[in-house]
Amino acid sequence: NQCSTIKYGKYILLLGGRTEGGAASATDAIQIYDTVNDSWTVHAIKCPYKATTPAVGLAPDGTIYYANGLNQLVRWVNDAYKIHISQLIPTEVSVTGQLGLEFHVNPAAVTGTLEVHAAGGGGLLETKSLTLNASGGFTTTLSVAPGTYDLRFGAPNFLWKRLSFVNLGSGSNNVGTVDLTNGDGNGNNQVDLGDLNLVLVNFGGAGVDYDGNGVTGLSDLNVVVVNFGKSGNP
Repeated sequence: NQCSTIKYGKYILLLGGRTEGGAASATDAIQIYDTVNDSWTVHAIKCPYKATTPAVGLAPDGTIYYANGLNQLVRWVNDAYKIHISQLIPTEVSVTGQLGLEFHVNPAAVTGTLEVHAAGGGGLLETKSLTLNASGGFTTTLSVAPGTYDLRFGAPNFLWKRLSFVNLGSGSNNVGTVDLTNGDGNGNNQVDLGDLNLVLVNFGGAGVDYDGNGVTGLSDLNVVVVNFGKSGNP
């Protein structure tokens, strides 16, 4: 009793509390209840100290904060610690989908990027590299807790695309096809004169390869012309 709790996916975590009525029975145990399988586990990892009603919270990046509380000596604790949820529960949030790489002939040769931001244009929480298959498909595991986030997708020479307020639950989350606009060779998230100049300077060589055929040519010039003036999501 008098423990503090965190909900993470199908799990409820109980941290600290008392096993009996008195302060001397304060515990440092971390107990985990699986709401699907109706099972309890006492984790080998313990709280940093024994406390009744410690203050706990789960941040969007999966960090658990544990602070204060009344210890077994009936003294208020003025301290704070942190531990990542992945140390207590295996990471369960994964994202699958497909990057639609406009005009590109070989998606498997491209490494995509996924940024996880706090929902509504908030700060960056995690960055993952995406290994793509021949059709641009990918699967990646995240360390953030289940919740709602902004997902920002990118790849070399492509404009960034943001999906806002995406709800990620425990397990696999399919975001479908995320279409990326081609032609941003200088990486400023715009298709502009700088990207056109890269094609002209490298024409006939292999310095810029928007379409993935290994040569800077007319098809790369066409990519810039078609998308000239477009910008990616911030």
